Amino acid sequence: MLKDITIGQYYNVDSPMHRMDARMKIILTVVFIVSIFMCKSFEALGLMVLFTLIINIISKVPVKMVAKSLKPIVIIVLFTSILNIFYIRGGTELVNWHFIHITTNGLFTALFMAIRIVCLVVISSLLTYTTTPTVLTDSLEKL
Repeated sequence: MLKDITIGQYYNVDSPMHRMDARMKIILTVVFIVSIFMCKSFEALGLMVLFTLIINIISKVPVKMVAKSLKPIVIIVLFTSILNIFYIRGGTELVNWHFIHITTNGLFTALFMAIRIVCLVVISSLLTYTTTPTVLTDSLEKL
């Protein structure tokens, strides 16, 4: 089970992301995290997803490895999505059966949060895939 968890592992390949200064990568990761929390529309979130995909391509980290980094958060994403679907009110009611009420706002919020969490984990994983732990620690010290 632990061999499948890739968060925090360095992936050694020559790419522009690997050559970038680690302090810059840390700062850009923080800016991305703040930006994704400021997104209020699906259009803005779509741009963040596009940015995440571009960074993944530039980093030359295999998609399979990035997908493995999402494995630990599947339960969290599912749980938060279910809570959002059942507890967020507003919009058009899609299902109204006894105590179960599902609305368009609940579905949109669940989808929005799931995409947001996935982008956060992918970008954070790309930081560790493209920077050795030693360099990352030294760079944090220098910031």
